[in-house]
Amino acid sequence: MTRKRFGRKESAVPPFSSASEVEDSYRKRRDMRGLDGTVASEDTGIGEMRNLYPRDGFRALARLEKRLGGIIGVSSERLLAYPSGMSAVVAAIESAHLTSGSKILLGQDHYTEIARYVDEHLRPRGIGVVRVDSGNPDEIKGSITARNPDVILFETVANGTAMPVLDTSSLLSYASQKKGSGPLIILDNTLSTPTNIPASKFFSNQPARIIVVESGTKAYAMNSETLGILYTNDKELWTQLFSSRITVGYTPSPSSIDKIAKYLPESAWSFDRRNNRIFKNTLRLAEHCLAAARENPNLVVIHPNLAVHPNTALSNSINPSGVTPVFYINNGSNQYELVDRLFDHPTIKKYCKISQSFGFDDTRIYPYYGSTYVRLAGGIESGGKIEEIGQAIYSVLKRQ
Repeated sequence: MTRKRFGRKESAVPPFSSASEVEDSYRKRRDMRGLDGTVASEDTGIGEMRNLYPRDGFRALARLEKRLGGIIGVSSERLLAYPSGMSAVVAAIESAHLTSGSKILLGQDHYTEIARYVDEHLRPRGIGVVRVDSGNPDEIKGSITARNPDVILFETVANGTAMPVLDTSSLLSYASQKKGSGPLIILDNTLSTPTNIPASKFFSNQPARIIVVESGTKAYAMNSETLGILYTNDKELWTQLFSSRITVGYTPSPSSIDKIAKYLPESAWSFDRRNNRIFKNTLRLAEHCLAAARENPNLVVIHPNLAVHPNTALSNSINPSGVTPVFYINNGSNQYELVDRLFDHPTIKKYCKISQSFGFDDTRIYPYYGSTYVRLAGGIESGGKIEEIGQAIYSVLKRQ
């Protein structure tokens, strides 16, 4: 009997022909990524860089980071890709080397996993946690002055049910005036994306040390894979983060990078065009919900661009067509029953889906676990279809 051999022809760790080839490959990788203080031509560097052990770096990752930089508007010498948005956030926080007695300032309303990481991994280490309303510039300034935090962590538009919007210019102007090295500022730009708040807004003539993170899963990878993106204006900080990405094991896998490369928008123009369609459609759905709230006093609608939101003026100065791809509603009742009611409507059942995440082609609706909120995320539907969906949502929500 002939035994079948187990194995595969392809490998993410190809063999070298000689030890000198190994040495040469490490040198080219180091030069291309700037670890020795110089940066080779990226086109040449990527082409000549040999795939090493995947955790150390590989050509496809370097190419993807260059494409990401082109979309975002930053050099790939200041940008790093991560396996997920949360891994990028954690890497950014840990780059500050917080110890017992250090302090971190963050928003009261935050993405759930960020809040959980702070409470479960930072507090037990004796790190002080100060929470403020990220939509209130005066409260932020007061806390920076009184508490002198080592790290400031805010979402530009919070992915929480209150959805406060950060006055980025006010924060950076005030924080840059702090004496000494000042706090490390970490800004999560996932919801707004560079379409609404570009990298130049963060980095232009800015002496403060800034890290911007994004969950690239939605607007970049089209929910095909999880992806984290990190970029900074500080060369030394980037070098430190690049090194720790290897050490900690935060380098994305070759298979995930290959998949993401197939879905990544071709240009900043196509990236912005798709995002703006989603922002516009999401706001239009929120407006339909607000119309329903006028007939149903139990219904609360939370979208930063709506006149009922405390940060409406700032939001509309950023993008009057919408600063976010999601919004929240609360009918004061069981969130699961509310979603079931919505999907009993044939139009909603036909065009929408129940799922987490956002940035899909079609509208997504999701009941939040542990609260009575429901999150809605518009898709890229045509104007006529989004009106049809909005009217259907209105007809359900106007009833108490």
